[in-house]
Amino acid sequence: MPSWLAEAVQSEGGRITFERFMELALYHPVHGYYRGHVSTIGKAGDFSTATTIGNSLVRSVASWVKAEKKELSMSVTQVIELGAGTGRLASGIFRSFMPWQRIRYQIVEISGPLRQLQERELRGRNVLWKDSVEAALEAAKGEAILISNEFVDAFPCQRFAREGQGWKEISLTLEGDLWRKNTPKAKAFLTVQLLP
Repeated sequence: MPSWLAEAVQSEGGRITFERFMELALYHPVHGYYRGHVSTIGKAGDFSTATTIGNSLVRSVASWVKAEKKELSMSVTQVIELGAGTGRLASGIFRSFMPWQRIRYQIVEISGPLRQLQERELRGRNVLWKDSVEAALEAAKGEAILISNEFVDAFPCQRFAREGQGWKEISLTLEGDLWRKNTPKAKAFLTVQLLP
């Protein structure tokens, strides 16, 4: 029985770009890793990040947010965090502000399981969750400090191989149970990751 990913590839002609393969594997609405299969982050989880190992990054980012708020002369600190993981960075930023200091915090998160972790970590905090950066910026009226930790490394990216006179995008095909990279004898490789 072919897997859902193999079926998706066959429905798209039997060959897909590396970027599309990663998009399906990570963000497919039903089967994607970040949509429903990530269990948790940290020692007992699927992976660790700097915020689950210690507090150094949390303290540094919190100090930077305060400095940016001052530099931008913001009356209310507006923070948008992209992909908040367990919510520990947000929690640390909230702790660094005094109760009377106003902070509006939004998290852009499409992963249901990670959003649940964040909601538990940030219970009682004034946090809004959004499904896109555009929605968060609109709610902030276009003025916010955007932060992320280990977010960009989970984006699908385009991969190219240089052959002869130019570059060719790398694609994948499924042959039996093996994924094959369709690349000519390349002289160099290039990976391009564009933010949406």
